[in-house]
Amino acid sequence: MTPPSPMPGMKPTVMSRIAYRGWESHIALPMQHDLDSLGNQMIPYAFLPFSSPDMVLGGTVAAGETAYGSCTQEDDCWITHLTGSITNPSEPGAAGNFTAQFYDSERQQVWTQVPLLFGSVMGTARRPFFLRRLYLLPSQGELKVAVVNLASFAAVIQIVAWGLRRDTWKAVS
Repeated sequence: MTPPSPMPGMKPTVMSRIAYRGWESHIALPMQHDLDSLGNQMIPYAFLPFSSPDMVLGGTVAAGETAYGSCTQEDDCWITHLTGSITNPSEPGAAGNFTAQFYDSERQQVWTQVPLLFGSVMGTARRPFFLRRLYLLPSQGELKVAVVNLASFAAVIQIVAWGLRRDTWKAVS
């Protein structure tokens, strides 16, 4: 069953049905009150949930193939947005797309039933995929990722999760 559209006459799209975000708007920055609730001891933070050079034998994901990765963090972190890149090692200017599906093993929760499309649509450095709500990845919580290469070439694929974590130096002082 498809949830009702928040705007009369608008047909829901794949992006508008992402369960953990609620209804998506094209500019879905995190809510300011959520950021403020974290306090002032936060610093910017980034980590790689998926990196084919580190997680795949040979460093590339073959065309049409699925690759898996996972990561854990030593401290709690809050994810605000995602970016991804796909490059052809033999022809750096070639464009391509890939999909990613995320699974939080601690909560036993799939982020979306439909994989997220990265590449020309969203998740690029020019168009980061902002999460509507901050996503807490608890310390030692594992975030698993399944990536499918939609390009016609073997590609180097990386996904970067951007967000915030507590500044342990400020917490000590």
